[in-house]
Amino acid sequence: MSVHIKGRALPAGELKYRFSGAKSGIPVVFVHGAAGDSRQFHHQLEYFAGKRPVAALDLPGHGRSTFEGLPSMKDYVDAVAALLEAEGLDRAVLAGHSMGGGIILETYDRLPEKISGLVFLSTGAKLPVSDLVFDFLDKDFNVFCEFLVKLSYSRALPEELRQEVLSEAQSLDPDRVRNDFRICAAFDYTDMLKEVAAPAMVLACTGDKMVPLDVSRHLAEGIPGARIEICEGEGHMPYFERHGEVNELIESFVQSLNA
Repeated sequence: MSVHIKGRALPAGELKYRFSGAKSGIPVVFVHGAAGDSRQFHHQLEYFAGKRPVAALDLPGHGRSTFEGLPSMKDYVDAVAALLEAEGLDRAVLAGHSMGGGIILETYDRLPEKISGLVFLSTGAKLPVSDLVFDFLDKDFNVFCEFLVKLSYSRALPEELRQEVLSEAQSLDPDRVRNDFRICAAFDYTDMLKEVAAPAMVLACTGDKMVPLDVSRHLAEGIPGARIEICEGEGHMPYFERHGEVNELIESFVQSLNA
């Protein structure tokens, strides 16, 4: 099935998102992390399109989505809510990577009746953002991007693809990247976790240097009934580098919601 790029007007810009899939089944909406965009979920769009509606959005100020100024967490949640409304999705599973984990939690807090389940990809209730991240950002953005790519992907990533990812990162607006990491450093949803009544799955990697496994374990332990799935290996992007395994885990979780 083909992937359609759709748009939705927002008060401070225009939301763009990718949408595809069957007309039936529980929809899945993917929310990217800091300095990312919807392209990172192309493996998920391909896999789920034959099974159920699937979407991946460009958060305001990312990818094809525009935004006047620097977006806030509220603007990101507004964007997810706008996508659900635009597609008439009465219920959906939200899957959030890294910063996207906080976004889907806040979306659930605002619209619990619309959330069938939550999938947390390499994230936590709090994210360990060192002050060194902002030092790197301020001193040399290109070096920061090299550091970011090194920590985000495993050593098995082909060099040609690594250079492509690095080039894309270095083309981003440093102010928007800094803004994303400030949002990550500020959020703490520890006290909120016990109030989550939706089914939840936390997926983590043993060798994630951006969000250590213990951070994801803490997230899973805090949500009543949440299951945790652990992938062996390096990297902060398991849905990209281990998409076959990750897609099957997510599909199994979504199918369990029908049981």
